[in-house]
Amino acid sequence: MPTIDGLATGLDTTKIVQAIIAVQQKRIDLLRDKQSQAAGQQAAFQTVQAKLETLRSQAIRLGRSKGSVFDQKTVKSSQEDLLSAVASGQAQPGQYTVRVNSLAQAQQIASQGFDDPNSAITQGTFAIRVGSGATTTVTIDGTNNTLQGLADAINNAGAGVTASVISDGSASGTQPYRLLLTANQTGTANSISITNNLAADSGAAHRPELGGNYVGAAVTGGDYTGGSIPVSNAGAGGYSGTANDTYTFTVVNSGTVGTDDGIQISYADGSGDHTGTITVNSGDAGIFQAVAEGIQVKFDAGTLVAGDKFTVDGFVPTVQAAADASITLGSGTGALTIQSASNQVDGVIDGVTLDLHGANTAQPVTITVAADKESIRKGVSDFVDAYNDVIDFIDQQVRYEADSGKAGVLLGNQSVLNVQDQVRRAVSDPVRGLPSIINRLSTLGVTTNDQGKLDFDPAKVDQAVDGHLKVSLDDIRRLFVLAGPSTSAGVRFVSGSDRTHESDTPVQVDVSQ
Repeated sequence: MPTIDGLATGLDTTKIVQAIIAVQQKRIDLLRDKQSQAAGQQAAFQTVQAKLETLRSQAIRLGRSKGSVFDQKTVKSSQEDLLSAVASGQAQPGQYTVRVNSLAQAQQIASQGFDDPNSAITQGTFAIRVGSGATTTVTIDGTNNTLQGLADAINNAGAGVTASVISDGSASGTQPYRLLLTANQTGTANSISITNNLAADSGAAHRPELGGNYVGAAVTGGDYTGGSIPVSNAGAGGYSGTANDTYTFTVVNSGTVGTDDGIQISYADGSGDHTGTITVNSGDAGIFQAVAEGIQVKFDAGTLVAGDKFTVDGFVPTVQAAADASITLGSGTGALTIQSASNQVDGVIDGVTLDLHGANTAQPVTITVAADKESIRKGVSDFVDAYNDVIDFIDQQVRYEADSGKAGVLLGNQSVLNVQDQVRRAVSDPVRGLPSIINRLSTLGVTTNDQGKLDFDPAKVDQAVDGHLKVSLDDIRRLFVLAGPSTSAGVRFVSGSDRTHESDTPVQVDVSQ
């Protein structure tokens, strides 16, 4: 610092300048302290505002006209293996008795058997229609004329069905591979219709048949030693059985077809319901012999060796019929039976969706719809926590600790004290328009303790929700939000604002159009 020598003036100018600077520094420090205090107060007010917004959000969550915790419902089924359910806010609490008579099913149809997925099929067009929907046509040509090729073409066409090539588990050599079509939607309204314009059987290529019963080809195994080859009346429409079946033929005594008389071949179907013996005489070469259920076999000239076996399959196309679900609501003489195309049933119980899993007409299922008390308890608890957070934070900001001499940044600030007082009165004052039995939060177990904070007894919520106080959930909801009860189901109060005033006189609303 430059100085002026005191010998010339007799004054200690250095000390004078330092004193002036010190005075100015105090003013600067004071301004800095005030600036720091103002910043601290601003931050405290911002935190108060944020905590008030949280409290407001919790109140709105409890009191909103739609989607509040008081709208949430629980639903329980006494037989989850038969029936489960979910409930929306529209569901009314109560108990309902339901019987599941039958489940909805998607139709499944299958072709006759083929040797493997790549077996050749004939060419042409194949059209599918599901229910009353549009017809989808696929073309089979030299690029996709196999059983698997047809399945792929159907799936790529988006015909409303799923096509797959499945093995029915038959023994090797009995044509186990079948084209299976499954409707993508359940119900009788979604049955499958086929228009099969593939060409007729030609050589090794066969036309998949899904519209009627079918007699399969006679199939010999690798251990067949005879020179006479068995032939069946293979083709659509010949089989009269009602289920898929395999007939096994066994040569009883050896002989030469076309020469010997009395060659016998025994047969039996898979269930053993159809058994017997056919006899081939010298004049029977190439002549069909009747077996059972429309199946016939013939033998070319040549030897038949005792013990040799062959099979003929009978195929039916319907693997699973399309069916609607059926449930019965109630157990009295006026019980209602409802049909549904789907196993997910809406509208039987207002606001409740039933998911059907199994059928048992002898087993009643009890569906219990109730207010979601757990969600309500949590909603009220969260509100209490948010309120206490506001009160506790303001207390900290206006507190003076005598022992340490520390003071909160808002000590003596009347504005924040007014805010705290308003919050307390909003919680403690009775709510106008509600019955005295439910016009205070204490009805729900929310009370003020000695520290000015709230305590919460969840058991009081259960009592109110369970109807012990004879109040509605709407009454409870109105403890937390501005509401306007309506005398008409067609007019409903949705929301108000800070400019909405309470009124003891009802507002008349006339809907003219």
